[in-house]
Amino acid sequence: MVSINTRSRTEGRALRPYKGLEGFETLLEGAVITRTSRAEQVEMVFGERYSITPNQLTQSGYKLKLDLLDMDLKTAAKEASISLDDVDVLVFARDAGASPIGETTLVKRVSITDLGNEISLLKVEEQKPRPMLNRFDGFDLQIFLILNKDIELKPLRPYQNGTILASGSIGFQVSAPIGDLQPTKLTDEVRATEELQNSAWINLKVEDEFIDASSLASVLTVYVDEEILESTSRLPQNVRRLAENLFTIPALTQVVYEASLEVTKSDYDASQFQESGNAVLNFLYQKVRVSEPELTREKFINDLKNDPARITTIVTATGDIRKKITNAMKKLMGEFDDLSGN
Repeated sequence: MVSINTRSRTEGRALRPYKGLEGFETLLEGAVITRTSRAEQVEMVFGERYSITPNQLTQSGYKLKLDLLDMDLKTAAKEASISLDDVDVLVFARDAGASPIGETTLVKRVSITDLGNEISLLKVEEQKPRPMLNRFDGFDLQIFLILNKDIELKPLRPYQNGTILASGSIGFQVSAPIGDLQPTKLTDEVRATEELQNSAWINLKVEDEFIDASSLASVLTVYVDEEILESTSRLPQNVRRLAENLFTIPALTQVVYEASLEVTKSDYDASQFQESGNAVLNFLYQKVRVSEPELTREKFINDLKNDPARITTIVTATGDIRKKITNAMKKLMGEFDDLSGN
């Protein structure tokens, strides 16, 4: 993959220095990205933002579809006084959000004459560029039609290699599935609002009706320092898993603590625990049942009241997390050994 920083056209159509590009712009207005996986195919249009889960980031492929009728292409080229052989299609992936260290990576470059109606950008099994694995801010796919060489100079017509003829983008915003503690950036403004000290790097905000909530997202917000989040999203995958556990584990510990506090002070009992209506308790209950399949609700509520430390130990060990941390550390140590020559 080649990393290229580029600037999209933001000057507005009325102020653009060239004429005759409307045909190329119309071609992109009908562009469609198809996100494919082993289970589904989802079509998405340019100019919109779509939700994608963390798992789908690594388990998706992408195709680009343009309604390229020969007549429309020839008309667009004629209006711009450009030969179709002089036009390339570029697709970039870039970090969403306003980070000053955001990265833009070239995903595909192809001549518009070779494009056809559909082209594969990335297959499901192919390694994705780093911006397309950004679990925190998500990413944008940007498509550009550009001149691929210098051409004859004509008044009010594009002529320089690299000139953008038309552009469009589609956004992917990462959404957390039920039970996944997807972090939110902890900024200085949030610290001030929540009355946190400047050194605070993680904070769990709990809303009212914590226990009886029907969804985790409605009552729990996990804040992690914005610089840590941005840095984590740019780490290699094997090291990123290790870094993510730095804030996943304390967040889970806080969830157990808050749940234990609530069920104890309200004298909560198992008869009130309904899996469909108690998202927080069900989340913890299912985590514990991974290692204790025979666990009853009565025993779970009793342990949550009287031995929350035990529940915390079990919950933070699910998902084979010990093995993941160990493997990540071994890979990290191996990379340091390679750098040091040992």
